[in-house]
Amino acid sequence: MSFRLIGATENKAGVLLIAGTGSIVFAHDGNNRIIRSGGWGHRVGDEGSRYWISKQAIASVLRMVDGRGDETLLSKLILKKFNFNSIEDLYNWTYSDDYSVD
Repeated sequence: MSFRLIGATENKAGVLLIAGTGSIVFAHDGNNRIIRSGGWGHRVGDEGSRYWISKQAIASVLRMVDGRGDETLLSKLILKKFNFNSIEDLYNWTYSDDYSVD
């Protein structure tokens, strides 16, 4: 990955941010020093990735149901997106074989 960073910045100081299913950041100081942040995978990191954001959204909905979070439109949007009839359906799906990083 460091070769891509150097190519993208033309060997000058710069940053390469990748945020998709996962997330990682590389920074180059222009003096051959490269620093990495993140990219540790969905089980222990990847803050800011699509997977992490989705997990946070589901957790937020469940906190709302418990009365530990504000009620928002998010629960209705998630239920509609996945064609679930209830929060219980959402919860059961998160522990089913259908739930994955993919």
